[in-house]
Amino acid sequence: MANKDKNSTKDKDVPGVDNFLEAIWQKFHEIFENGRTIIVQIDIEQGSKYKFSSEVGTDKLPLSDQIELWMEENAYKNNYRLQSMSEVSMIFDDVRIPLRNQSNGTNYNPNRFGMDMFRFFQKLGIPTSRTLKGNKLFITVK
Repeated sequence: MANKDKNSTKDKDVPGVDNFLEAIWQKFHEIFENGRTIIVQIDIEQGSKYKFSSEVGTDKLPLSDQIELWMEENAYKNNYRLQSMSEVSMIFDDVRIPLRNQSNGTNYNPNRFGMDMFRFFQKLGIPTSRTLKGNKLFITVK
């Protein structure tokens, strides 16, 4: 007769733990593959000389189009969703960013994405400010 170890947990598995761990692993894998989600809200400050319809850049596209083209290039694997747009606000409620910087492997976070957006607006000659609250990035066009 085989000697059973009284401390063996093989027969005493906690119900649901395997499913729970599998769900965590799947979610992490999804984030790793598709990026983490942030929300980006871009507002036009009252009194600004800019509107989303203002033609900017060398190709004179409306500011809203310039922003969407930039988002398409910079959201991880082009994953973003424009939830709403008005004369004074654009809200992207699902923007994917990578966990790691694609060029050097360092951590990539919402603040870094905000810094990249800030540089985009600088290149267009548009003054902005940015605020980060959790996973929500607020950009204000001055």
